[in-house]
Amino acid sequence: MTQSAILQIQVDESQPIRVDSPKVTLIIRNNSSDLYSNVNIEFEHRRDIRLYPAKIHLARLAPGPADIKKVLYLQTYAAGSYVIRGRANYFVEGRDRHAKAMEVELHIKVEPVMAPERQRIEPIKVPNLTDKVTLPGKTSISNSITDKPDRYADLKDSLHKGNVVAFVGAGFSIGAGLPGWYSLIGELAQRIGYELPPAQWATGEALIDAAQAYINEQGLHSLVMFLKDKLDTTGKPPTAAHQALARLPISLVLTANYDDLLERAYRDAGKRVHIVVRDSDIPFMRREPDAVNIVKLYGDLDQPDTIVLARQQYEAFFLQRPQMVKLLETELGRSHVLYLGWSHSDPHFNLVFGELLNRFGDFMRTGHAVMFDLPEARRKELERKHIRLVQLPAHGDRTGQLAAWLNSLTPAPCA
Repeated sequence: MTQSAILQIQVDESQPIRVDSPKVTLIIRNNSSDLYSNVNIEFEHRRDIRLYPAKIHLARLAPGPADIKKVLYLQTYAAGSYVIRGRANYFVEGRDRHAKAMEVELHIKVEPVMAPERQRIEPIKVPNLTDKVTLPGKTSISNSITDKPDRYADLKDSLHKGNVVAFVGAGFSIGAGLPGWYSLIGELAQRIGYELPPAQWATGEALIDAAQAYINEQGLHSLVMFLKDKLDTTGKPPTAAHQALARLPISLVLTANYDDLLERAYRDAGKRVHIVVRDSDIPFMRREPDAVNIVKLYGDLDQPDTIVLARQQYEAFFLQRPQMVKLLETELGRSHVLYLGWSHSDPHFNLVFGELLNRFGDFMRTGHAVMFDLPEARRKELERKHIRLVQLPAHGDRTGQLAAWLNSLTPAPCA
């Protein structure tokens, strides 16, 4: 809490802070009768505790009881009470618009690690994909794995009925030599000296803000040229995972990727490809069995004006592509979604998904998310969203393991 009665910053006490779940929601109030603009609050770093991002910007802060909540991430290794000091700079609006500054304090109480619940849904463990075992001196016998109930029977049945939509994120192209979301933004931030939190603490909001900081300093043209260089697929063929996905009976792929590996894989599989990048592309979507529609939600490298990566582009996304947003909402609500290479950390995607989750509740269709390593808190969050975790081994050839799992999804015949 601050020492001044004019600007009040406090922690949302309805969300306890624990060492193993370091998300912090701040409630910021303007207790004066003045209207503030360009409010910048910067907290100091301590050796034993750090907040990401350390800087908070609010365009306007009106007086009154209305709360403005900001979600930050906390890095600390021990429970206890902490005081973080900082400074707030802002303008007081009026006839004599003038700048002001004040010292602020934030009091945080970090509780011990919460004991895991005894009862929880176990993540799906993917066994070694072996059909038969040969013993010395004997003929091949069935592996005991094949005698167990098929955990993916519902997914295979949905594939056979054409009810599965794939959602592909940046992690799906890492096997082809392309960077993931954090690696991509990390290099941008490094080029301009922007402080980005470590990968394990970085939120989607932090990455979006870092990309915006790069545009603010270097310009949009520089950003697009950087993306064209880092995501160039010249000499990079689609991976075995791309090829395995292209063989599945999926006619709609939603993706946050800008590269062309997906469309190349589908064309190699003999399928006609229709790319949706703008609202005007939607009327030309195909439903033929040998066709696939690839919806590039955040743009295409060959159309630089469609790229969505930084804050200003995300702010315009819902206004510039309302029909694509409706298409996303429709498919998330009516289809079984197979998430591949998607971290579920995009705040704008989560906003759309959260609205659907509150609207449909327990009637929300079950999705599947293929991942290699996930913290306990993230697993529980997927369960809350009716998404089943398919956890592949974190060691070894991840692309090969993912391709093998996708190849195993031979659709089951309808009953």
